[in-house]
Amino acid sequence: MTRLVVAGATGYLGRFVVRTAADRDMHVTALVRDRRRVDGADEHVEVDYLRPETLEGVCDNADAVFSALGVTRQRDKVSIADVEHTGNANLLAEALRAGTPAFGVISVIHPEQFAGAELLTHRERFIAELRDAPIASTVVRATGFFNDIDEVYAMARKGRVWLIGSGTTRINPIHGADLAAACLDALGTGTPQIQVGGPETFTMDEIADLAFRIADRPRRVTHLPDWLVGAALATSRVVSPRSANIIDF
Repeated sequence: MTRLVVAGATGYLGRFVVRTAADRDMHVTALVRDRRRVDGADEHVEVDYLRPETLEGVCDNADAVFSALGVTRQRDKVSIADVEHTGNANLLAEALRAGTPAFGVISVIHPEQFAGAELLTHRERFIAELRDAPIASTVVRATGFFNDIDEVYAMARKGRVWLIGSGTTRINPIHGADLAAACLDALGTGTPQIQVGGPETFTMDEIADLAFRIADRPRRVTHLPDWLVGAALATSRVVSPRSANIIDF
């Protein structure tokens, strides 16, 4: 695998995939939605994943495509389905047209635990289509990313961390560089699916403790009961359905 196309290249994982691939002497084409650039990419191609004509040719001569494309905090009016399913499906169609040998995508470990979350519903719908497509597919199922806990540190710096539930939920977040390496290894060997997480497991209370220690602030943690969060989400779905679905996930 010497030529790689990376979708979602300006996101947290996408940036690490580009850099890691470049460190492995791959030729990297970074697909971007605006004029931002990513360190390590040999080419930057501005695309609109909902307009297939902008994807024409991006996979020509590529050995593989890796999609880290997904909904985060974009402020445009595209829907979750637009990004998680349609955008990825349009890119897959272009990879198939170009005869690209392999296509990889990121998702979560144990997606069944997210039943009902719209974001995962559309992501997994795309993954089902990818597996049925005439192309070698790799699905990387990861635990939480390091950047998922940035908000805990941000709250600690402000003096209080708000956690949902008892704080005993356990997670082993993985750094983007480690995850990118795992993604490229799996894609390069044609592994259909892997599960990957970080080497250390923490409860959410322990993560809050670490955040306060690093921020050098006294520990102040408030645990929000699930029912209260559910009520707040119900209200959010009326005001901003898209934001509520991201929070729900």
